Amino acid sequence: MSSRWTSLSLAAGPAFVEGLGWRDDQTLKREYFHTMGLVFNAQYIFSPIKEAGVGLEFYGNLNSEISVLGIRLIAVLEGNK
Repeated sequence: MSSRWTSLSLAAGPAFVEGLGWRDDQTLKREYFHTMGLVFNAQYIFSPIKEAGVGLEFYGNLNSEISVLGIRLIAVLEGNK
């Protein structure tokens, strides 16, 4: 979705996550893991000047092992002619 000064984008889908993680708090043993999850991304961009803007990006990967959530400040420069 977009208007004259703003733009909004949303995306989500399945994710496959694999890696090394801590399994036992007593022995600190590292073990290989793999799991399914949900990845998502949402961006909101404000462009007060043609071809330039700032925005926020919300992102994440939700799963049963190591979930990640975050917010990122983004700068947008476009080269449309």
